[in-house]
Amino acid sequence: MCSTQYTNVILKFDSGSVEPVAGETLTGATSAATGTVSEVELVSGTWAAGTAAGYGYDDNGNSVDDGGFVFTDNELINGSTGGDDILTADGKGYEVGYGILYPQCDMTKAEDGKWYCLWHYRMHFDPQWRDEAVIDVSGEAEERNQS
Repeated sequence: MCSTQYTNVILKFDSGSVEPVAGETLTGATSAATGTVSEVELVSGTWAAGTAAGYGYDDNGNSVDDGGFVFTDNELINGSTGGDDILTADGKGYEVGYGILYPQCDMTKAEDGKWYCLWHYRMHFDPQWRDEAVIDVSGEAEERNQS
């Protein structure tokens, strides 16, 4: 199966007092932008001292603006379960793309709801390709024709 580009939003934070949990909704105190935590990576400091710094990830790409950013620099971030002001954003959160990057014009959505590049789509679903005779590469057919 082929794929198009997937997106992930990365939020760098320079202070944090409560570790967000997977599935928790983060909301910017001033921007009202939201994101759902999928993972948190602690780089330095501790949560207990309020000096935790690192990265938060949102696989859904919620609230990304036209420039590919979410939240603002030094914005206080509230957590749905952790409470108010659990993190402080260090710069803007930004959207990152990854995956097998095929242009959308080279992709076809199959009946199973998955995206395939045109070549793989034809190989899997086009009856013309499936029903063609198997090519004999062993040389036996040529030997029979010569005898």
